[in-house]
Formats: sequence, C-alpha cells, structure tokens
Amino acid sequence: MISVFDVMATQGSSQPRLMASGISLATLPTMAGMVAALAGMFVHARLSKACQMREFKLEKLLRSQQ
Repeated sequence: MISVFDVMATQGSSQPRLMASGISLATLPTMAGMVAALAGMFVHARLSKACQMREFKLEKLLRSQQ
C-alpha cells in the first residue's frame, strides 16, 4: 500500500491504473493471511472436537467406576 500512496503523492489520485499495481501487490499478503487464518480455524475446530470427545470418554469411564 505504500507504493499506492507514493503514486498518489507524485502523480495525483486521478491515475487509477498506476494505483492498481500497488493495490494488487497488497492483496497477495492479505490473501495469504486469510488462507493461514482459515487453516488455523479448521485445525482449532478439529482439536477442539477431539478434546471434547476425550473429555466425554474420560467422564463416562469415571462415572462407570463409581
């Protein structure tokens, strides 16, 4: 995004083609961050479900021993 502001400072804000290249460069890290965040959400959901299942099994085992 810094390059977009450089273009705006030097060429003015009426040059959308010049700003587009800077914006396209800024979208790549944004999309990479979104992919990483989604992957993290899926891993979290999977681990959370596994912990809940183990907790349920342990609780069931403890209740059966009483």
